[in-house]
Amino acid sequence: MGSEKKTISYMFLFGILISCTASPNTTAKKLPSMPLVTLQVGSKKAQIWYAEKPHEAALGLRYRQLKAGQGMLIPATAKRISMDKMRSPIDVALIDKHATIIGLWQLSLDSPDRALPPQTHYIWEMSQGWFQQRKIIAGMSVVGLPMLSKGKR
Repeated sequence: MGSEKKTISYMFLFGILISCTASPNTTAKKLPSMPLVTLQVGSKKAQIWYAEKPHEAALGLRYRQLKAGQGMLIPATAKRISMDKMRSPIDVALIDKHATIIGLWQLSLDSPDRALPPQTHYIWEMSQGWFQQRKIIAGMSVVGLPMLSKGKR
């Protein structure tokens, strides 16, 4: 029985050691899988992750290395957007409750935190250059947004 406790203790300590020395790539493999949504602006479509749960929204695109055309839709429950722990520069479309793009931002890895306008209901993050390449501008309507539950902005 004593040696069994020692074995369990060593296994526990080994697990802690492994988790403390995990590389950033290990973290990326453990990111939650999220549902996909298809958004459309004019004739341009994007199939992107949807952060429907609070912990998914809090994590956002952190730790993900984005490929061209990848992105995420996040309900705007926070008051700011941060590039902390991001691995890729992004473009951001701010969307209001009428499904209208009210602003577009280009954020680099060293961009400071930015306050969200109070009328923002969704944050649509895409790989950098995506909106500009498709000539998507403020004032355009977005089709395919999921319904927001009550209590959101």
